[in-house]
Amino acid sequence: MLYPDDSTPQGKELRFKQQYFFVSASLQDLLGQHMAERRPLKDLSNAIAVQLNDTHPALTVVELMRLLVDTYDME
Repeated sequence: MLYPDDSTPQGKELRFKQQYFFVSASLQDLLGQHMAERRPLKDLSNAIAVQLNDTHPALTVVELMRLLVDTYDME
């Protein structure tokens, strides 16, 4: 089963943690590859596209912002 049962508070918490883990890992990999290719972060939007669908969209936006601000010191 890909997603845990989220009909209980524990299941909701586990599903949220799972979603966050996959979103964050994917974005960190994406940013790491971009930086390994020595591309400037200002060109990120010209180099990549992130498709937001199903259950992860809201987490993706805020996690990308967090990574850019906290990890890559963007304003």
